[in-house]
Amino acid sequence: MLFNSLEFALFFPFVTLLYFVLPHRVRWALLLGASAWFYMAFVPAYIGILALTILIDYVAGIRIEAATGVRRSAGSRTNRSRPKASTTTAPASRQMSTDAA
Repeated sequence: MLFNSLEFALFFPFVTLLYFVLPHRVRWALLLGASAWFYMAFVPAYIGILALTILIDYVAGIRIEAATGVRRSAGSRTNRSRPKASTTTAPASRQMSTDAA
């Protein structure tokens, strides 16, 4: 299924409408099924690759959520404090003179 095909032009609005009609607790199943259908419409063998990546991402997400302390923040650079840039100017003796001598 190509993005510029009639099949996709029907598939996308249908899935989008269902997504907003369904309750929150079952939306994940719709998205999982729609993703599988989309990938299988192009090349059915790709469902194996999709299943493998879903499994890897799921296990990684569970392990990340369970990690605490140093193990969890070791890879994150956002937790480290950055040195603040100096807002002071150079001393008057080092500033360039604009006077013509």
